[in-house]
Amino acid sequence: MRSLAAEYGTHCLVSAAMGDWIVVLSAVGNPTRIRTTFREGQRGSPLTPPMGSLFVAWRDQAEIDHWITQAHTAVDPIETAIHLSALEDIRSHGFAVAQRLDAKRQLELALTEFASNTVGVQEPREAINALLQQMRNTTYLVVDHGDDTLHQVDWIGVPLFDRSHQVELALVMTNFPDDLSGAQIKQVADRLQAAANAVRPQPPATKAD
Repeated sequence: MRSLAAEYGTHCLVSAAMGDWIVVLSAVGNPTRIRTTFREGQRGSPLTPPMGSLFVAWRDQAEIDHWITQAHTAVDPIETAIHLSALEDIRSHGFAVAQRLDAKRQLELALTEFASNTVGVQEPREAINALLQQMRNTTYLVVDHGDDTLHQVDWIGVPLFDRSHQVELALVMTNFPDDLSGAQIKQVADRLQAAANAVRPQPPATKAD
């Protein structure tokens, strides 16, 4: 992780889905541009659309349907199809890419405020739900990354599977110094997958039955 972070000038981190939240377990790196903030060892993003796609992509359909229903407001058939297509893309490529959004940056600030407040404070909760809704109304996950178009990448992540072929952890790179082309995204994803395999040999990136 440390060598990858140094090579690309980024943060490299390991996260896990714990209950209804994604938690950053460890992080290394000293990037020159910090656009994505997180708190190591504390609750980060809620496991609700569009967040958490890397963790749910290989789950069975019932669990995926449950994840979709965790959205603060009802998800219509069109949005459901968009989420399912994005999950299929993640399974097909074996990695996920998200683009940098202003709503995501505001969400990180709201989550930091929420973590510092006492339980039951409503205003940060409402802000978090509103920002998640904004992210659902735009394109957060990058599914068309096969060309030379430059993307403002928020993060690139690969799954680490357990013995039952469930995603146990995610190895993620974030806070890139520059925008990335499709070829550069693939290069980073390949390096992350190689690092994941070095730690724990990974099964083929296909959906479990």
